[in-house]
Amino acid sequence: MAQPALELGGGRVGPYRFEQFIDRGGMGEVWRAWDERLERPVAIKIPRAEFARNPESRRRFLKEGRRASRVAHPYVVSVYDVVEADGTVYIVMEYIDGKPLDRAFAEGSGASRQPVRVALEVAEALEAIHSAGLVHRDLKPGNILLTETGHVKVTDFGLSIRTSNLDPVRSAASTVSTDDLRIAGTMLYMSPEQLCNRPLDPRSDIFSFGVTMFDVLAGEHPFKRASATETLSAILERP
Repeated sequence: MAQPALELGGGRVGPYRFEQFIDRGGMGEVWRAWDERLERPVAIKIPRAEFARNPESRRRFLKEGRRASRVAHPYVVSVYDVVEADGTVYIVMEYIDGKPLDRAFAEGSGASRQPVRVALEVAEALEAIHSAGLVHRDLKPGNILLTETGHVKVTDFGLSIRTSNLDPVRSAASTVSTDDLRIAGTMLYMSPEQLCNRPLDPRSDIFSFGVTMFDVLAGEHPFKRASATETLSAILERP
């Protein structure tokens, strides 16, 4: 399969030179790149080839970048730029040299030996996200990075949605105001409300946060069963 970065112009786009593939998600790919203007590493998220030329996919991609850019906090990955050019879009982000939370805890290294501090940092990140009027909607171990310096970075706002209240932390009744109410996310970490496609508020992320921390600390998922159907039933019905 041809790599999208090469399709964007010989391994570069604008002032950014692609260096290394990092990860692939549902719609996009993330690359480490070098910013030749500011002489620093960055992470660039670009649409996968099958989505790159689809207008609706580009619109959603731009929305992700703009929403993520609203959150400025030490424990949330910073968005530097959102660009639409030459028929495609890309998001330029802070490059994080770190490990996903589940891997870091499984290896038992660094900050994973300070679980209370890690949990508090994730909670601070969520507070900033919710104060910006967003529900993350995809909080899970893979979207929380532990940096080389031992701090948390929450990332991936691809499924985030806006709330109708600009300060939803102070108004628990705040619900989603969005044109995209489809069920989306990773089932193992979804709240019951998210699974049932009900209106969401910040409490949905708090549920996902609790499941995430239980998973990485206990080494087992609190709701996972032998089949997807049994897992779904456990999330909806079990304590």
